Amino acid sequence: MSFSLKKLLGKTASVGAAMAIAVGLVPASTGLGSIVASADTFTVYSWSDLKSKLSSGTNTVILGSNITASSSDYAIEISKRANITLDLNGCTINRNMGSASSFGQIFVNLGNFTIKDSKGGGKITGAWHTTIGAIKNEKSGTLTLAGGTITGNTAGSGGNADGGAINNDGKFYMTGGTITGNKAVRGGGIFNDANAGGEVYISGGTISDNQALTGGGIYNQSKLYISGGTITGNIATGDAYGHMIAGVDSPKNDNNDPYYTANYTYISGNPVITGNHAQGIDTNLSATAVTINGALKTGAKIGFYGTTAGTFTTGWSSYMGTASPSAYFSSDNSSFSVTGSGGEAALTAGGGGQTVTEYYTVKFDANGGSGTMKDMIASSDSLFTLPVCSFTAPSGMTFDSWDLGAENKSVKITKDTTVKAIWKSTQTTTYYTVSYAANGGTGQLPLADTVAAGSSYTISDCKLTPPSGKTFAGWKCGSTTYKANDKVTVNSDMTMTAQWADAVTYCTVSFASNGGSGTMQSVSVAKGSSYTLPSCGFTAPTGYDFNGWDKGTAGVTKITITGNVTLTAQWKAKTYTVTFASNGGSGTMNSVPVTYGSKYTLPACTFKAPAGKVFSKWDKGAANTTSITITGNVTLTAQWTDASAVLKGDVNGDGEIGMKDITDLQRYVNGWDVTIVIANADLNGDGEIGMKDITDLQKLVNSK
Repeated sequence: MSFSLKKLLGKTASVGAAMAIAVGLVPASTGLGSIVASADTFTVYSWSDLKSKLSSGTNTVILGSNITASSSDYAIEISKRANITLDLNGCTINRNMGSASSFGQIFVNLGNFTIKDSKGGGKITGAWHTTIGAIKNEKSGTLTLAGGTITGNTAGSGGNADGGAINNDGKFYMTGGTITGNKAVRGGGIFNDANAGGEVYISGGTISDNQALTGGGIYNQSKLYISGGTITGNIATGDAYGHMIAGVDSPKNDNNDPYYTANYTYISGNPVITGNHAQGIDTNLSATAVTINGALKTGAKIGFYGTTAGTFTTGWSSYMGTASPSAYFSSDNSSFSVTGSGGEAALTAGGGGQTVTEYYTVKFDANGGSGTMKDMIASSDSLFTLPVCSFTAPSGMTFDSWDLGAENKSVKITKDTTVKAIWKSTQTTTYYTVSYAANGGTGQLPLADTVAAGSSYTISDCKLTPPSGKTFAGWKCGSTTYKANDKVTVNSDMTMTAQWADAVTYCTVSFASNGGSGTMQSVSVAKGSSYTLPSCGFTAPTGYDFNGWDKGTAGVTKITITGNVTLTAQWKAKTYTVTFASNGGSGTMNSVPVTYGSKYTLPACTFKAPAGKVFSKWDKGAANTTSITITGNVTLTAQWTDASAVLKGDVNGDGEIGMKDITDLQRYVNGWDVTIVIANADLNGDGEIGMKDITDLQKLVNSK
């Protein structure tokens, strides 16, 4: 049965579990008690915002979007007092360096810094420093990679340029995530520095496809603990200081450096360190000695590269008893095989080197074709032959190649891979010409274009000078007229002929308020066109409503513009209501509509007076006035006086009845502005003042 060894490794250990390892990985003295559980949470969207929120404090920082730095920005420093969790949240931090720079890294960690990725797909990329890679973990720093991908970063281009992804002086914990596609001189993925006593703990995640002269995956000078995870596909292009190890290089201290503790390489659990290549051979793990500090578990597969026979482990029998080392280790050097010797794992001359073979699944993508192709298996120790394509091609297409090469080509497969079919057209392309005709215009015509049949073509702008009195009205082909920048599907030769229309003369429509207030902007209207009369934007004079414009007949909403024109607002006086109140009397009087501003003659009172009372006057207007000016709705309230106080015939109210009263009454009835006592003047008591009252008054005066 074919399978991928990667599928036997189980799920990546959790961050919490990594921090709690007591046996085999993290010494008890390295606990992370300083990491604080509670934190302020911030979502950031820019480099400056990210830098601010990572600067100090106890923060959880979440990327809200992809963030790209300017190449002139400085790296982000996490201070010693900081406890920071960075959630990539499926987004990318791009340092955006186009060349090596002394400030080209992304993070410099002096505090407690955890990187995770809650959504998946998050990346840290684009760093290029002259001597280090994406993240510098200083001696005081505790750095944890729990998720996300650190990829596409470079440490310098020569010399001591170390750690394409991580340059470690402090404590670095890798519990998950991926370090891939990074470059350096030493430690394409991780460089662990002896001078600062760096410690690296790997319990999960993947380190793959990184590149360096040596230590393509990891270059270790200090303490390295590996209890899980996968280190594969890394490349050593060699050599550096006589070394060319692709996977993990823990070289011997050749310079008698007192800080150089490279012999401290600890292995436990179920790590996979296979499939790392250096110029045609596997060089997976090279170390002066490997300390077994915990039991190896099912799924652990480690290729060991040594150049001399003898034991290469300490502590094997303490944790593994009599288990065969060859079940977990294999020799990368074909001159040796792995055996047991004196309770330890050893390289024994002869027998041929053992190779840990990785098996990968190769899937096939029809890429628009139809049908299926069965998955195939590729091994890490041989080339894979691309098969003949058995997909059915899309209509009008035929198979061209796979995206990895032609059918039957041999390729190296280093991971589970999907191979995509590439198709090419079986039809000969037909081309048509789109040309232009001036039709009386002058100047430069658009150039003719050659267009593939069925393609979309964008109609050119017209830069011709129109004939006198004309303006451009589009390009006509057949019965269709197109505007510039219209798109047309080309299926035949096409000639676009310029169309010309009479040039448009514009007239001004102005507006006059005619006593209203406010302004209305004039408008420009094409001569001869129909213009819709607008709503009135003026404020009407007090007491008036808008009653149309002076142009056009009643009910007309449009006029034809033949020249400049002024529209004058027309106003209509509002109609108000005069109502009557009896004020204790009885009966009714109908309300009366009256136009704003008009004189309204006060009527006779037809209410029946209360007992013992007679009508005196209305409450509106000055005493004895006969009319009022209407400026709004108004109520006239009857005023009553005691009947006993009435002296019939004393029209002028001087206490006597005589010829002067007759004269004043005649003048009042004739409309003169005369002051009279209404109650005294109504001799017949009918509520009105008229000729009959004059006659009755004459009779009364003559009888005296």
